[in-house]
Order: sequence, then C-alpha cells, then structure tokens
Amino acid sequence: MRKSIAEKLDEYFSRLAVFYFSSLLGRKYFVTFRESKAYLESCGFGDVESFFPPPKELDREVSEMLQGGPGWYTLPTSLPIGIKENDRVPVRFYPAPKETPSKGGVILLHGLMMSSDLLFKPLIHALHKDGFDVLLPAAPFHFDRTPSGIQSGEFILGAHFLRAVDTLRQGVTDARALLHAYRSLTMQPAGIVGVSMGGLIGGWLDVLEDVDFSVLVVPALQFEPTLLHLPLGKIWQRRIMDTDLHEHMEEVTGWMKWLEPASHPLKSNPESVLLLVGKYDRIVSLTELSPEGEIREWKGVTVEYLPLGHVGVALSLGAVSIVADWASGRAAEKGTGGL
Repeated sequence: MRKSIAEKLDEYFSRLAVFYFSSLLGRKYFVTFRESKAYLESCGFGDVESFFPPPKELDREVSEMLQGGPGWYTLPTSLPIGIKENDRVPVRFYPAPKETPSKGGVILLHGLMMSSDLLFKPLIHALHKDGFDVLLPAAPFHFDRTPSGIQSGEFILGAHFLRAVDTLRQGVTDARALLHAYRSLTMQPAGIVGVSMGGLIGGWLDVLEDVDFSVLVVPALQFEPTLLHLPLGKIWQRRIMDTDLHEHMEEVTGWMKWLEPASHPLKSNPESVLLLVGKYDRIVSLTELSPEGEIREWKGVTVEYLPLGHVGVALSLGAVSIVADWASGRAAEKGTGGL
C-alpha cells in the first residue's frame, strides 16, 4: 500500500510537470546530435578540470553577505555564458543565531523547477537551530536567474540539451566558489545538502572538492535511467526520437555516464557523504546503487533508504532530522579536528 501511494504520487507529479511544459507552454527545443557534440567539445567535455574550470574568488562579496545579515544577495557567476539574467547568482543567507555556538555553514542546493524556498523552511529551521549558517544559491535558470518568459527549470525538463549542460557546469562552479569563500573567511566547516537536482550538483562538488560533510537527498546521480525510462523524462524521450540523437544512442548514453558524478572518484572522504534515497522513487532512478553504497567510483559512502517516493522524501520531517543530525555530527568531528 505504502509503495503504491508513493509511486503514484511521483508519477502524478511527473505527468503534471510534463503536461505543463510540453502542452501548456508549447515550446519545443530541438537540438541535433551534431550541435550537442560540438557544444560538449567546446565546454571541455572529457576533461573534468576543463569542464569545471576553477571558480572565481568571492571573498569580498561573501564577506559583505556574512556581515550584512539575513536576506537575498546577488553574486557574480564564476562561469558566464552570455545570458544576462542568468549570469548572476542570487543567494539567500540565513545566519545562525548569535546565541548558538557556530557549527559552520551549509550550502543548500535545491531541486529542479524550484522558484521558492518555502519547501525548505523546515530544513533551514532545523539547521539554523543547530547553529549552522545556511546559504541557498539559485541554480542556473531557476528563481530569478530565468530569462524573461522562461519558467524555472524549463530548459532541463523541456530537453534543451545545451542549456542543461550549462545548468550543470554553472551550478557546480558557482557552488564551489561559495564553498571556497565561506571556508576561507570563517575557518569553519562547510558542507553541502543537495536535493534531487541539487544532489547532482552536490555530488560533483564531492568529486571536485574535499567537502567537510555532504548529504545528497534523492539525488539525480544517474541520467540514463532517469531521463530515458521514467515519466519525468518523457519530453527527453520524445525529443531524442524527433531528432537524430536516437541514431547515436551509444555515444549519447556515454555522454550521460561521463556527466554523472558517480563515474568519477570522490575527493571528499566517503565517510562524510550520506545518500538519502527514496525506496519507491519514481522521479529519479539509481539503478546501480547498492545498499552498501557501491556505485561505480563511490565506495564507502553511507546509504540510507526511506520507505517513500521522491516527493515523499522531499516533504518528510523524518528526512529533515536525518539531514540535520548528519550535518551536526560530521561538522562536530571537523570542528574538533580542525581545518
């Protein structure tokens, strides 16, 4: 019964989202194999350090934010792509209470289509109460980073391959810049909490950086099963068949696997990484993940399954407690050991 309800809720949400983007908005993005391949090559595909270039130093901007108190701040992107509205990073800052001993910072990475922080209020409150600064950056093409007339997350769900690549590269690089600046200025532990698409971005941070602690909640760590076989990927499935991409599926699936952080070794300590997975998830799929945390290059991470679907985990107060407890425990270990 619980499995059936969880899966139906995920599938209903997926179909509603697909209907909205494909039928109500009516925009169709057609990107050919040749265009996709050329764009990947121009981005340095195949070499991690080229694909994710070193981020800009943001010490001055982040210092002003830390001193300025709660609210929204706008930071420059580390990887401009020439789209004015998107080449800036709105960040909402929730400073820890002054009366609470500081445990460090959490960079909270949100999911696909998010345009408000309302869903994260219970998690932000729990982390705030535990003594964490919380920094919530807007992902590319989300919140106020959307060009006029474009909906939050439209390019990814609507299967615009080039803008999906930009979302990943910019999202990862901008989050790295924020992580570097916070740790440099505060000398405190700093960790990542990433939900769904944010779990994908956070996973790449674990590959590129030695993150102090990391919780990836229902993370979109595998593209091929998620986009090609589940309901939320219906537009991708149609666009692939509408273009010549389906004639090159072996190479396309190879691109997808390389773009997955789990295809690359962790720089973070695996013992600092928690994957919080929905047992009945029908929005993202982790077909290669074992309960022991064995998924390609990621060995030794902790995996915890909740008897819920994707939407259920995102709304679960139990998940909030698990995230806050993990962050507090790992931050305490880092704090006593020094940075």
